[in-house]
Amino acid sequence: MSGNTDESASPTKSLTPEKPSLEDDLASAKILFSEGLLEEAKRLLYRMLLHSPHYRKGRELLDQIGKFEIEHLYDTTPRTLGKIVLEDPDEVVRRLESDLGLDEANGIPESGAEIWKHSIDLDARSSLDLGIAFFEMGCFQDAGRELRHAIKQVLQEKSSLGEVGLSATALLAESLVLSCEAFGAKMVLEPVLSDSELLHEDKTCLYYLMGRAEESLGHSASAKGWYEKVVQTDPSFRDAEFRLRFL
Repeated sequence: MSGNTDESASPTKSLTPEKPSLEDDLASAKILFSEGLLEEAKRLLYRMLLHSPHYRKGRELLDQIGKFEIEHLYDTTPRTLGKIVLEDPDEVVRRLESDLGLDEANGIPESGAEIWKHSIDLDARSSLDLGIAFFEMGCFQDAGRELRHAIKQVLQEKSSLGEVGLSATALLAESLVLSCEAFGAKMVLEPVLSDSELLHEDKTCLYYLMGRAEESLGHSASAKGWYEKVVQTDPSFRDAEFRLRFL
């Protein structure tokens, strides 16, 4: 007598692997970034955002990678990426407040205000480094002050911007864009972009930032033209190709 095998049969399981969730992909991108594999991290984020363009955490990580790239774009000193420590910005601010002895009772300053004023006359390199630190904390007004000083110091010593001047110009423009001062960013970028002695390859980052400025001003056609210049030179540069698709 044969028994009924239907009751004892195990449910059929699909052999198709489950599609990673957005959180899984984001975690993978963070690991790639922390290992210094920036291009791989960006490619994964681009794929995520093409399917889910409003995924905020993905855009934030892409912006974080972009900031890292722009800060080191014109570095000529050999650099080993190693592991990039993803620090909590709030913890960075708390540590600075403690180190500088700031009064916590004053509370959190308004966004865009100058917070970290000093009277020390720094050289161009030191001003750039300080500007980068302020930029990473989101203190864009303080970053702008130091970056303008760095540019001024460079031009007092020589006629060309060089590595330090170009880095300061690019970071200043991005600080202005992020401070909703896109027109100011254009004013910073236009003289440098018109410099015939500056190589086309060295202007890629500036093309991108001009695109960001024009996009912020609502000038879609102009922004598209700048992003096309970027993609023609370097198709993988930050999120230029991604932004180009959505204009």
